[in-house]
Amino acid sequence: MSNDSKHFWQGLGRLGMLILVLEIGSASSALAGEALFYKEANLVGGYTDREQWVANSQTLKTSLGFEYFKKFSNDYGDFLTLDLQARTFYDASQRGDQAWGVEIHDAWLEYKLGLGKNMRIGHFAPAFGLEPSVDTHGTLLQTLAPRNIGFKKDWGVSSRGFWGPVDYEIAAQMGSGMGIRKPGENFLLTARVGSPAGQPFRYGVSLLWGEVLKSKQMRTIPHPELVSGKGAPKKRVGFDAQYETGPYTFKSEVAFGQDRDNEVLGMLAQVDYVVPKFEKLQIEIQGNSFFHDLSEGQRTDAQIVTGFSYAISPKVTFRLGYFGDMHSSRDEEDHQILFQLYYFAL
Repeated sequence: MSNDSKHFWQGLGRLGMLILVLEIGSASSALAGEALFYKEANLVGGYTDREQWVANSQTLKTSLGFEYFKKFSNDYGDFLTLDLQARTFYDASQRGDQAWGVEIHDAWLEYKLGLGKNMRIGHFAPAFGLEPSVDTHGTLLQTLAPRNIGFKKDWGVSSRGFWGPVDYEIAAQMGSGMGIRKPGENFLLTARVGSPAGQPFRYGVSLLWGEVLKSKQMRTIPHPELVSGKGAPKKRVGFDAQYETGPYTFKSEVAFGQDRDNEVLGMLAQVDYVVPKFEKLQIEIQGNSFFHDLSEGQRTDAQIVTGFSYAISPKVTFRLGYFGDMHSSRDEEDHQILFQLYYFAL
């Protein structure tokens, strides 16, 4: 049995003990006032043609984490919001001290300026595409962001609010992803205008410009290794849409632009279906593709994904996903079957 498969089965047993410990402490986890403290446990594993047994997906690893969310109020109502979401993880693909680390996901403060305008500082999603409005923190299926930008969250400041019938957000960030790195002229500027949340049909138009660092690992501590000490120039224009009707949710996004001098194009379409007579079960189907250079058809990644999500309880969810490459820029198509056992609760 390979080392990865041993870690995989050992992790399965440990998760049961971990959930038991978290449940024992659940009575004291909800803090007074408007503060909430969520506990999180994540077990991920599966099998791929390319790597055999694996203990992580593209964006998820076996981990233990939390989310602390608090609103600060005065006599006139709440004026400040804090969100801190982090994980400590084990990555079986790394060796020694590099296998353990910390991922900081959301880590921001948002201050209400009045008249529907807010200012935010910290670590949050760039204002581009589906990612700002879709919660993919604990799911196997992802948006285009990891492939299109290279990460889902970045350090910086933003201004957001509403302008007439539309919502807007403008963000200025470091272009470094999870780590706080400034080795050169890296930066990321994004802007998105779209329809307000809560409507059955929602859409958005986005712009992106920056020089973005590419990291070899997705983590905050220890510092991830950089592919290059210089940021990669990126320009994008994007469109995203969501539509909810009955048990169906349709999602799509398109991003077109340049990486250095290469024209690039990313596309994603997804449908989620909640089984009406068995609402604990959700079926997801996604197709995604990314053209790294439109002048060279071989530099293309295309994938079909099928996912199943079952709510074992309000606190525990089991997910199973098949990820099949239809075309790979590596000239080596891969097929993956991944599972996830996810605990998230007060």
